[in-house]
Amino acid sequence: MGKDFEKPSVGGWDYIYADAADFVYFAGHGDDTPAFYFGVNEDGDGNYPYMLHYSEAEWGDEDLEWIFLSACECLAESSYYKWKSAFKGLHGITGFDTEVVDSESLGEIFATYLTGEASIGYAWQVATKEDPAQDSYYWPVWAAIYRVVVYARGGWLVHDYYYDYLPGYGSGIHTDPTFYQ
Repeated sequence: MGKDFEKPSVGGWDYIYADAADFVYFAGHGDDTPAFYFGVNEDGDGNYPYMLHYSEAEWGDEDLEWIFLSACECLAESSYYKWKSAFKGLHGITGFDTEVVDSESLGEIFATYLTGEASIGYAWQVATKEDPAQDSYYWPVWAAIYRVVVYARGGWLVHDYYYDYLPGYGSGIHTDPTFYQ
């Protein structure tokens, strides 16, 4: 499992699995390291068993546009600069800043919005608010979206990938960002 999301330089094969798809949805455990966890030890280099650590990810250099993480704290505000290194053509990552309730309905609600003419960013924002499982939690649940925003010289907005759509909906998916950090 872990190797399916890891870059080749750490023994992974994301180019066959996670980075070979346009969209990947992961539901499971996570933390603000940031990392997300698997129930098996399939780490490519043995440095982070049972997990995908942010340092092992480089997505979008093959095909992946968006990865959706339904897991606690993977996108904690403190982890923004850490995930930045995973963007190698990736348009965005959705997830949560806080702990979150494991939900059977979140993915379905999200998919309904995605296929109902909502942008990817808006669909995640609304689905996480409307998921009934999150209402029963003891503290606020904060969803998060890390995405590429492109500005031209002079500071005006050229493109915000929040407004990507599934192919065949809205204005569709935009071309990959052509720059790397």
